[in-house]
Amino acid sequence: MPPGGGRTLLILADDAEPRRLLGDRALPASFATVPWGRLPEEELKDGLIRAAFYQVDGRGRCPADGLRRLRRLAGAIPLLPFGLEGNGAGARRPGRRTAARRRVVELAPPLAPGLLEALLERERHVAALRRRVRRTLVDARDQRAMLRTLVALVRETGNELDPHRVIDRAMERVHAFLRPRAWIFLLADPARGVLTVERTGGEGTAGMLGKQIAISEGTPGRAVRRKRPLLVVAARAAGALSFPELPPRLAARSVLAVPLLSRGRVIGVVEAVDRACAKRLSPGDARLLSLLLEPVAVALDNALLLRRSEELSITDDLTKLYNSRYLNATLRREVERSKRY
Repeated sequence: MPPGGGRTLLILADDAEPRRLLGDRALPASFATVPWGRLPEEELKDGLIRAAFYQVDGRGRCPADGLRRLRRLAGAIPLLPFGLEGNGAGARRPGRRTAARRRVVELAPPLAPGLLEALLERERHVAALRRRVRRTLVDARDQRAMLRTLVALVRETGNELDPHRVIDRAMERVHAFLRPRAWIFLLADPARGVLTVERTGGEGTAGMLGKQIAISEGTPGRAVRRKRPLLVVAARAAGALSFPELPPRLAARSVLAVPLLSRGRVIGVVEAVDRACAKRLSPGDARLLSLLLEPVAVALDNALLLRRSEELSITDDLTKLYNSRYLNATLRREVERSKRY
């Protein structure tokens, strides 16, 4: 309901005299005075009340049952406690919890509708600031967790020389942070034009290891061509989607493919399916996963280059057969093994 719609309740103590509080002035039709024992429950349930001022005594107290019922019925509308000026209602005593859990506003009779409207507008502004502070705190907590994960990824993958260990350590961290329902890690082979599934995790992906798809096919292929994350989300009416690179029984509502880029080249692709908690993946998840995989791409590229250089050192450039260096290394290893056993 818009801020100007509905009535504002003025809830008075059961023994209060409305004439003493209001004087001779009449409240506008947008205000209504009721005692604690006669709360308009139907109006509160139907959302016809936009705010409520409730009276407390000099110690900041009011009927506990009435306040619990008011909070249960009021939902998200503003509830503002007030006391009469001079009875000490506005003073908050250290170590004591008032019924309102906030500073009570002191008002001097007769109550002015204009003042009540100003207080209500201030309360709306304060509530909006509280919401912004809560959102900021949540964002800061998420950023802190992301930075910790990013630092751990750089530390754990930067010194690894085995490509598969780089992938395993990276996906452990990514899975713990993003919690996808299923994921696959594909290595790119531009020379052959294929993407090969190297690691999997989650529902129904165990049998996909070693599967190859063309580098131009499916969601991973589109992400490779674009060189940026690709998010595919099913419309709610359409239900689940099927993807050629995934098992048919793995019905997905959202699929995110993030290419791993290093020195301008695509090293591989991480494809995630849904989220275990929030169901569909979001554009925020795409940005997050892309950021987390940046250092992983560099570490994986370095490990692959090292493995490639080792392979070149023991094979002939022309025939691709093992050379004498490989023969000598193998002989030494076998001689040492024969001595041990």
